[in-house]
Amino acid sequence: MAIEYIPVVMPADLRNVQNGKLPFTLLTPVYFPGVGHLSLHPQAARAWNAMAVVCFAETGMKLSTTGTYRSYDAQVQLFNQRMSPVYNPITCTTTTRFWNNKRYWLKRGFAPCATPGTSNHGWALAVDTAIHAPGKVLGITSNLTVWRWLSRNAVSFGWSWEGAKVPGNWEPGEVAPAGFEPWHIRYVAGDTTPKRVLEVEAFFAGAKP
Repeated sequence: MAIEYIPVVMPADLRNVQNGKLPFTLLTPVYFPGVGHLSLHPQAARAWNAMAVVCFAETGMKLSTTGTYRSYDAQVQLFNQRMSPVYNPITCTTTTRFWNNKRYWLKRGFAPCATPGTSNHGWALAVDTAIHAPGKVLGITSNLTVWRWLSRNAVSFGWSWEGAKVPGNWEPGEVAPAGFEPWHIRYVAGDTTPKRVLEVEAFFAGAKP
């Protein structure tokens, strides 16, 4: 397996847009099983749809999500939910963020989040991956087959991880550095549509009557 960390190449149409304030023309609805329709940047949407189709064909499991595009207001709400402006060693960790010239501490029991206006979710390029099972949505690491498939194949569809790096052969249950979020991937290929995405789209185009 190869958990890769590739820098994001921004699609050109995002260069003059504010994080979390994308116009509707830069948001494409994507159906996530068990969740419904959520938005991604058009390039990310194409890459996700192709990857989800191949994952289902090869594992029999449906990829889903616990989060995609976050507006600026949603980022502020999430930040205030997870971060505290007052440090309490009982309720807070030592993970910090700076926002509006003020230090915040991560509350215990929560995953870290970016400061508002800096999240890859605000560019509609990030997906918190999950698995759809009958009647529920499960964490991506709850099924070893799907996790292994994703870690082997995500990069070929234009996706990669970020944050604290772990060995390429890391598996659920093993110790991982603080900050590593196996569920969080982001589209990194910019305006270049990956070959595997084009192949899946060509297959379905050819299958149309």
